[in-house]
Amino acid sequence: TCALPIWAIMQAGAIDYQLRLYPWERVKRMLDRGEVDMAFQFAGTPERMAQYELVGPLRSGSTVFMSSTRVVLKDWHSLDDLSPYVIGQVRGYAYEAAFDKADLRRDSSASNPRQLVSMLLAGRIDIIVGDREQLLYFVREQRADAEVRILPTPLVQMSRYVAFAKGD
Repeated sequence: TCALPIWAIMQAGAIDYQLRLYPWERVKRMLDRGEVDMAFQFAGTPERMAQYELVGPLRSGSTVFMSSTRVVLKDWHSLDDLSPYVIGQVRGYAYEAAFDKADLRRDSSASNPRQLVSMLLAGRIDIIVGDREQLLYFVREQRADAEVRILPTPLVQMSRYVAFAKGD
């Protein structure tokens, strides 16, 4: 996972640290206020590069759409293909510029990808968007592989970074 390189760096530097999972909006606030020294994984978007000092990339990842098997959509070719569906996304995440600005039906009540997967499996939303590896991890955690599918066309392939507050 992404935590392994962070762990290795901290061990090599004999740095005392704690890794914690927080809701995304809280992670950004904590970083902005100097309550944490660093946070990850941040997408390498222009917006994030302007807000934070990004180090990396840590890895490259595909941002994908995942649907329940109940949804008839098998793939998408334009953002208009997604317009009939409610798309779940994590509050405060930046995904891809055109998608972020598109006039789509969205549910941004999830505070993390695990919650997004739970909402999809419960039928509260039709499609979710997120990092392929993260979404698959949380689906497997709930033993729900047979209930979902990843749409073949990714939204974007993007590098993931460790973020520090500007000036650190």
